[in-house]
Amino acid sequence: MEDSDKILLPTETGARIRDIAEISEKGICVVFGAGASFGYSNDSSVATPPIVAHLFDDDNPIVHEVINTKKHAFIKGQRAHITRRLGQFNNDLEAYLTDLYKKDINNNTFSYLLLYLQDIFAVASKFVDFNDNNYQSLINILADWRGTKPWSLLSFNYDTILEQSFLDRFIPKRQFSDKENYIGPYPKVLKIHGGVNFRYLVRKPFTDQPLTHHEVFTKMMGEVDCNEDILVPGSETPEIIKTVNWQGGLVREYNFPLMMVPIHGSIDPKNSFFKSQIELAKKEMSQADLVISIGYNFGDELFINALKTGGAGNNELILVGHDPLLEDTTNHVSYLNAKKVWHDDRIHIFGDSGFRKFIEALYL
Repeated sequence: MEDSDKILLPTETGARIRDIAEISEKGICVVFGAGASFGYSNDSSVATPPIVAHLFDDDNPIVHEVINTKKHAFIKGQRAHITRRLGQFNNDLEAYLTDLYKKDINNNTFSYLLLYLQDIFAVASKFVDFNDNNYQSLINILADWRGTKPWSLLSFNYDTILEQSFLDRFIPKRQFSDKENYIGPYPKVLKIHGGVNFRYLVRKPFTDQPLTHHEVFTKMMGEVDCNEDILVPGSETPEIIKTVNWQGGLVREYNFPLMMVPIHGSIDPKNSFFKSQIELAKKEMSQADLVISIGYNFGDELFINALKTGGAGNNELILVGHDPLLEDTTNHVSYLNAKKVWHDDRIHIFGDSGFRKFIEALYL
């Protein structure tokens, strides 16, 4: 098959997806990666989550707000070093964090980066664009096409922009204040890697030796029976560590973001929340007639391996990306990773660049 045969022209896209969405009694599944949140708004004045290359760049208004706070003075002071180290990993945040996690037990870079990432995505979740929002447009048009038929949205992003994009579209209104509200009604919303509003609580007697953030993260990833708390999307994240009265005594409460930051090469998480999300995602994707991937490169090996055993890959996959995907097509990392699950003839590449162009194509 020629590379040009893989391209799905924008003029064909809307009709193709609408036909499947309106006719199929099976599922439609949309997967969102970092490229979706970065390109979710068409208003250039709206602050959006930075890509990895701009994660410490003051020109990004979200980075500017977060990195200049007192609590992130360490990150600001280490910014030049961290940026150069990221460059040694070809700006692969996963590889850099994996290396840090393995070697950073006795210093603070890994721990402070976790908290910095939390606040980057928490601030991004405060400034959601409700006027020209591609998440919102996609939810609206798929809701029109699908009616009461099953569909699902799978996000690897830590922000809550997707949740807040629901607004008043559905009855009853989606509050996302508990896990059941995520996975009960259609569209189901799965946060595969968690998010800033999913919290992991650890309470230890005040007399015990304080836990380091590294220890809390390790405990969280190994928690077989994790009872996560969920904050309403857009609400303030709580203090990470505080002293509270609990069951008649003083305890240190560690209120940690339940985020499986990309360190997949270093630990196999036992955490029940992440495992359940992957299992639900595998089920949703295997039962779908169509999977649409927006700004995601299928780089999570745990996720890919789960899909291989779950029957996914027999459906149609449409990859939505930016210019590098259109230029490299079957040699692009997104396509090569998708091929680990889908057969060549089931994968198509949307023939224009970005989330906005894809949404425009749906309305043609």
